[in-house]
Amino acid sequence: MAYQQLRKFHSANYTGGWCLKAVQECFIPPDNFKKVGSATEAWQQEVKSGAAQTTLPPLGVDVPIWFSLGTTPLGHITISLSDGRVASSSLEGYHQQMYIHKNITDLLKFYGQGIKYLGWSCWLEGVQIAKPAGVPNGYEKLATPRHGAVYKKTVPVVFACSSGKVGDTISFLNYGGKDFKPVKSVKLTSDHTVSPLDTPRSGAKVKFTKDAVVGFDENLKPKFINQSGVDWT
Repeated sequence: MAYQQLRKFHSANYTGGWCLKAVQECFIPPDNFKKVGSATEAWQQEVKSGAAQTTLPPLGVDVPIWFSLGTTPLGHITISLSDGRVASSSLEGYHQQMYIHKNITDLLKFYGQGIKYLGWSCWLEGVQIAKPAGVPNGYEKLATPRHGAVYKKTVPVVFACSSGKVGDTISFLNYGGKDFKPVKSVKLTSDHTVSPLDTPRSGAKVKFTKDAVVGFDENLKPKFINQSGVDWT
C-alpha cells in the first residue's frame, strides 16, 4: 500500500538516551507535540488510538518505529526512512546528525540481546506524519467511515450456522482465517451449498461461502462485514 508523506524527515542533533526528543525534532519541533515521558508511553498512545501497526514499516515514506528494550521500561523509538534505512539516536553522547542503520536488522544487531521490534505508526503524539495515498486497487472509499473502516470490498466470506437452511441464524463469520464475533441477528434468506465444520463451535456445524462486503481500515485489515446494509461486528 502506498503512503503520502505529510511531515518529512530532517536529521536532527541528539544526545544518546533521548530518543523520543530526537525523533520529534526530526519531524517538527517538540513544542508542537503532546508531552509523554518515554518512547514506551508514546507507543502505548498509538496502540490505544488504533494507529499502531505491528507489521514491518512501508517503503517510500518516513515513519516512526518502536522497540522494547527488555527490562528497560523506557523503550526506544527511531525512524524508518523511505529506503529502508533507520535513523536512530543509537550512540552515547552528543551528535549533530542521527546515526543511520542500513535496516532494522542492523539496528537489532547493534543493540544486541533484549531489544524487540514492536511496530510503526503514521502518527506520533497526535501529529500525523504520513497517510495512505489514494484508494487501493479493488477497494472503494466508504462514504461514512465506521468501526475503524475507511474502505470496502466485496470478497468471499465463510459463514457458519447449524444447517445452512432458510431461517438459520449465523453463529460466526470467518474472513482470511480470522473468526469474527458471533452473529445472532441475521438469518439466512435462501438455501446454500454447505460442508461440515471439522471442529463444530459456537453452535455452528456447517459452513458455506458467500460474497459479502468487508470493511477495511487504512492498512487494509478487516474491521467489519456488511451485507444488505447490516453490519456484522
